[in-house]
Amino acid sequence: MHHQIVRPAGAERETSMVVLAAAVILAGAVAWIGFHPAAEETAALAAHQLDARTALTPAEQGLFADLRIVAEEIAGDAAPPSPDALAEEGLPPFVPDASWQARGGHAWVLRDGAYIGITSAPEIAGSMILRMDAHGTEIWLKREAEAPPALDDTSLIANGWKEAVSTFTAGVTR
Repeated sequence: MHHQIVRPAGAERETSMVVLAAAVILAGAVAWIGFHPAAEETAALAAHQLDARTALTPAEQGLFADLRIVAEEIAGDAAPPSPDALAEEGLPPFVPDASWQARGGHAWVLRDGAYIGITSAPEIAGSMILRMDAHGTEIWLKREAEAPPALDDTSLIANGWKEAVSTFTAGVTR
């Protein structure tokens, strides 16, 4: 009778192939990331602009969002409704409730088609302007309890008002 020695199956070759495959995949991923840098996190802003995501206080961000909703709500109206009419409809930030007080207690007026909200607490939220025209909606901010002398860009910028803008970059949507 002839005896044959059967050796146990070795996993060394299989293990080394798995490690090699993992190393190739990892090297490929590192190379891919290295050649494709992340998109710019912030878009270039003009000197008179603020990024609404990063430069506004939480109260100002809430007001910014509310004012954008108001602009959408009244977009089709022949004439802009008064702040009192908007308050009667229950549209923030025109309703004088607890949220209104916590966000700076703004006194709203309608002047030349724009809503101007003068803050009663500049340390919480600055004064704001909602300006709407055929080109779109603009929201301006000044961290003082002060009304603008005029509502054109040149006058607002000269008097220290800043336009709050939403910048959408690849970093936001990831």
